[in-house]
Amino acid sequence: MFPGYGDLETIYEGRATRVLRSRRLRDGQPVILKTLRSDYPAAEDRARLRLEHDILRLMDDPGVVRPIELLPVGNNLVLVLEDIDAAPLHALADYGRLGTERFLELAIQMAGVLGRIHRQGLIHKDVNPANFVANAETGRLQLIDFDLATRLDEERVRPGALGALEGTLPYIAPEQTGRMNRNLDWRADFYSLGATFHELLTGQPPFAVSDALELIHHHLAVAPPSVCSLRPDLPPPIADIILRLLAKSAEDRYLGAYGLIQDLERCRRELATGGEIRPFTLGQRDVSDRFHIPQKLYGRERDVRRLLEAFERASGGRAELMLVSGEPGIGKSVLVNEVQGPMVGRRGHVVTGKFDQLQRNLPYSALAQAFGDLMRQILGERQADIDAWRERLQAALGPNGQLIVDVIPDLALVIGDQPAVPVLGGREARNRFNHVFQSFALALARPEHPLVLFIDDLQWADLASLEVLETVLGDSRMAHLLVIGAYRDNEVHSGHPLNRSLERIREAGTIIDEIKLQALDDYSLTDLIADATLTPASLARGLAALVQEKTGGNPFFVRQFLRNLIDEGQLRFDEERGGWTWDLEHLRRQSITENVVAFVVRQILKLDAPTMEALQLAACIGAGFDLATLSLAAERGPEEMARSLVGAMEAGLVLPSGSGWRRFLASGVEAEGLDASRTVFHFAHDRIQQAAYGSIPAERRPTIHLRIGRGLEQRLGPGWWRRPLRGGRPPEPGPRADHGRRRAPRPDHAQPRRGSAGDGLGGL
Repeated sequence: MFPGYGDLETIYEGRATRVLRSRRLRDGQPVILKTLRSDYPAAEDRARLRLEHDILRLMDDPGVVRPIELLPVGNNLVLVLEDIDAAPLHALADYGRLGTERFLELAIQMAGVLGRIHRQGLIHKDVNPANFVANAETGRLQLIDFDLATRLDEERVRPGALGALEGTLPYIAPEQTGRMNRNLDWRADFYSLGATFHELLTGQPPFAVSDALELIHHHLAVAPPSVCSLRPDLPPPIADIILRLLAKSAEDRYLGAYGLIQDLERCRRELATGGEIRPFTLGQRDVSDRFHIPQKLYGRERDVRRLLEAFERASGGRAELMLVSGEPGIGKSVLVNEVQGPMVGRRGHVVTGKFDQLQRNLPYSALAQAFGDLMRQILGERQADIDAWRERLQAALGPNGQLIVDVIPDLALVIGDQPAVPVLGGREARNRFNHVFQSFALALARPEHPLVLFIDDLQWADLASLEVLETVLGDSRMAHLLVIGAYRDNEVHSGHPLNRSLERIREAGTIIDEIKLQALDDYSLTDLIADATLTPASLARGLAALVQEKTGGNPFFVRQFLRNLIDEGQLRFDEERGGWTWDLEHLRRQSITENVVAFVVRQILKLDAPTMEALQLAACIGAGFDLATLSLAAERGPEEMARSLVGAMEAGLVLPSGSGWRRFLASGVEAEGLDASRTVFHFAHDRIQQAAYGSIPAERRPTIHLRIGRGLEQRLGPGWWRRPLRGGRPPEPGPRADHGRRRAPRPDHAQPRRGSAGDGLGGL
């Protein structure tokens, strides 16, 4: 079956892979074989196995399984690994009832392995008891299954179907579910490690829930039980360590494995010397030499309360519009993202759409993004719930469902194919669409699932979308709906279409409230600097004053400024003190007077030529872009463009949605078999997109836009932007400035405005 290997014994079978214990015939060496179950595996699965082999070849650690070779066998691949005669931890005789001493011995080893792979720049993303194996005689422990591992500091996870989640559900961190709107970083592994510790001691993960959606809800909103509630014989400090690892917010977990190991070692010392472990303050030596700017908010506590209060009112049966305004980079989107976790924890459906300055001629783009997201959430629910949604939506839409499917293709996956509707023109067609969308929204906002619709960058909304919002919010029957609209108030003048729409919504009697965000004050900025540099506020105050002077307290500029200090070596890690240090007088002498966009342009211009070109082309596509369209624009293969984007991702300028992009980097990858249109990236902030676009010489921009348009027409056919996308997915989706993979079609009643996108960016 596998040339050169014999004595095969299957030890594990998963959805896509099979693991066997074997022996190499030429020398008798025991090995582990990991192969794909199908005789004709998908290119994506082959790429994942190649990528795991590539990652393991770069690792040099006794706690990580060592690869021997990657063997092609017909259409399949076999990853040959060393065999240390290990078994998964659940094979331990005392699994679920480990004594404290034995647990600490294992936990210190496990934390050590995880810390070492983190220092090598990897996030494992699938830590669980089955992926730790140990040799019963030697005690040697290894971490296996690196096919989901990533080398990026952060990844964006978007909500989707349960089958698309990466990781093992009982152990994944809240941010790994895609329902918290927080980026995933190395601390997700600590949550999974905490869940693994919990199971080692109690025989079950923290949440013994069989239903997948209920389990996600528990990860997001339910406090994990203390292991002492199941094992009263365990010392409380052990339970406290596990609860710290299982914190819902990554900011409340350990910063690094070093601090965790120090706490575990202290427990082991006290147990060995005194026979008991006395309570102590955790994390006293918890430091990390990885510079990380916390994702949490500073100085916005009152604004968070106001948003949550608005959600409570909507949950109680109201329909309300909450506006969040402020200058670019002030933190409007970050504020709304902060409250999404609690809202989802209360069973709310939270969906997000974003208007794009370069695609203002594309009607309903943000609504298509947001409600497409909601359809994917519904498709991840129980079959009985999907059936109930289908009946409710079919009843609400009647014979007009195709009108909404034309804009939200994923709706067809919920309600099925719809009959054609009569073609109308002008005002009559628009009125019909608005009325049908109104019924659609009424069916979606439910007492048991309040609907939160977050629309970003309303200042760039098209007239058709504003009219839909007016119709929905002006309906006296509308309930259990909170619309949050963010916009740049410095770009909305008195005669702006958004202001006229807001006046009409107020006249209809809808409650409109507004949060106007200001720059960070001195106290909030000092807290941010102190947390980022691991220093007391008293030491951080001088640097905070300088950063305030240079950035005006704009949070986006603050983060870019701090990253620049790291890149230039102005901030250095002091191992003795366990924090970051700097020369304040030297920094004061630096002449930094650029605005936000000019500052980011300078960062982009530091990138190597292929990365800078990829970033510029991506900016012409939109705030979100897929690899297939980027390849069209560059006239290069997707694997080459994926490699070009790595530098931008490492610099934090671009974030991938998930880890599918990495498969294009695998050695020997068959890129033609991978779906580049499903590989999606987003600019970390629209100011970065604007800066990248602004760095393109003005005379080159029309040529690039023309090349993208012609490439899309060649790939999708003439008039592709007007054609309804049936069945939820086109043969090859086009670009879209959002968090999804598909461009919304242009309905017959929505005409583009003239002179909008593609003419350049104002205000740069």
